[in-house]
Amino acid sequence: MWYDVDIIATIEQAKQKIEDNYYNILLFDVMLPDWESYDLANEIKEIYDDLPIIFLTAKWELEDKLLWFDSGWDDYLTKPFELDELIARIQTIAKRFGIWNLNIKWVDLDMTNRKISKDWKDIKFNKTEFSILEYLVSNKWKILERTDLIDYVWWDDLFDEKADKKLDVYISNIRKKIWKNFIETIKWVWYKI
Repeated sequence: MWYDVDIIATIEQAKQKIEDNYYNILLFDVMLPDWESYDLANEIKEIYDDLPIIFLTAKWELEDKLLWFDSGWDDYLTKPFELDELIARIQTIAKRFGIWNLNIKWVDLDMTNRKISKDWKDIKFNKTEFSILEYLVSNKWKILERTDLIDYVWWDDLFDEKADKKLDVYISNIRKKIWKNFIETIKWVWYKI
């Protein structure tokens, strides 16, 4: 798994970046050269309550930890730390906030931002194709009933043979755009990725 990361050295640079860009998760070191990052985090939380913030801190005493839990911030990690632990915390926060990407071989599915790329080139999907992918990705590795997929995508239509045939066409289009075995068919009744 890979992450697209911006590295910022000061509070002022961070403010500018956050104004100009969309981020899924913010990771702050508490002590920055121009100030502590608490105030900036509070400002961000007032505007973007659903934007998770993880703090890195050298403070490890009990009263500091209790302050973190009372603060309303999403997570913190004391230094020094192992990179694997940081990644695990990022992934846990991503699940809690519904932020999810899926990387399979050379395909990156960024469902949060509705972007799909193959070999670092964006692939265009129409609304229905994306809905099919969204359902498959949100249930990745599970075997899914064909009828459940149809209900999810064409929920406002009654199930009929046309919807059944439409699904075959859309699945075929998705396979052509990504790769043939990306969506696996199991006995013509179930799908999985």
